Amino acid sequence: MSVTQPVQDDNDDAEENLSNGSIDLSSSDLELIEDTQLGRTQVVGIRFTNAGIPKNAVINFACIQFTCDEISTGDASLVIHGEAADNPVAYSTTTGDISGRATTTANVPWTPAPWGVVDVAKLSHRTPDLKEIVQEIVNRSFYNPGSAIAFIISGSGKRTAESRNQGTSVAPRLYVEYSGGTPVVYPTCAITEPIAGATFTAPATVTITADAADGDGTIARVAFYADATLLGEVTTFPYTFDWNDVAAGTYSLTAVANDLTLREVGGCGKGQMNFRSCNGAP
Repeated sequence: MSVTQPVQDDNDDAEENLSNGSIDLSSSDLELIEDTQLGRTQVVGIRFTNAGIPKNAVINFACIQFTCDEISTGDASLVIHGEAADNPVAYSTTTGDISGRATTTANVPWTPAPWGVVDVAKLSHRTPDLKEIVQEIVNRSFYNPGSAIAFIISGSGKRTAESRNQGTSVAPRLYVEYSGGTPVVYPTCAITEPIAGATFTAPATVTITADAADGDGTIARVAFYADATLLGEVTTFPYTFDWNDVAAGTYSLTAVANDLTLREVGGCGKGQMNFRSCNGAP
């Protein structure tokens, strides 16, 4: 199996000025590592979301593919670490938000060849094999396929790559080849109250109860919706919510249970039913 995933959001690649810890989220490029125009040495963070690599998968190969933004032919000596987190969060303007993050024990040195042609993504713009880093990440106790995977690049010299701010097509891309892994058991959820087709007198108070379970983890929250409108969330058992002053009408209720991954796509259990609130006696 293989997966290719670009950086998805402008806040998922960033530069930190090592002299004062300031974070740049809006640069059109990523200076690896010396920004000669601004006269600073920096550290770069790159975060990939929704790669979907199973927990405990065997990582056979991994790399990051960059697109060249500037010609740079001088010496460069870089070191790549992973972020040692179960689900790294996006970068922010908090001082030291990249250098202050924990890193993996595994790391990979990179002495990139000269970058001589701009706006292309060639083999020379690709990192060495990062499989040891990715393996350490997917083996973490609370990693799951919905987790983000992040890397931190430090060192000396300069190679300049396009950032996500220039568009997804030129953003850094994570490529991973893997096999095996632990299957994910997603939460289940069903609405037990009110029953389907129930009728209430408006303005009604409707108590909504859901039965939620997770076969390989813990339910983190159950969210209740009327049609597409979020009514509220419950984070502890029993998963019950009172919807007050319900006007006359026919409604479709949905309860969505999430485990600790908090994934809304593919990582949740849903229960649905319809009921009616009417004027006068039901």
